[in-house]
Amino acid sequence: MISTVVGSFPAEIKSPTTTKDKILKVFGAYDSFKQSIKQTVISQLDAGVDIISDGQVRGDMVSTFTNFIPGMMLEEIIQLLLLKSDSLQKKFLLMI
Repeated sequence: MISTVVGSFPAEIKSPTTTKDKILKVFGAYDSFKQSIKQTVISQLDAGVDIISDGQVRGDMVSTFTNFIPGMMLEEIIQLLLLKSDSLQKKFLLMI
């Protein structure tokens, strides 16, 4: 059986640190997700996954679908949670 991964890997957006990366950013060619994608691919290779993906680190897949569900207000819910106490945020994060 061939294996693959479905879903998004966690992504860490990196700021340019080297002179080369800073120059690339000026020209719009710097990829702030490159390290996350590299780590995602390495993790999949280490796990023996047959069909490798980039881990969907660039986009928010949830809003891709919730934007088309009438009455679904994901962004508003997230904003409310950010305004509430830390304990409420932790409870919510444990649920997802």
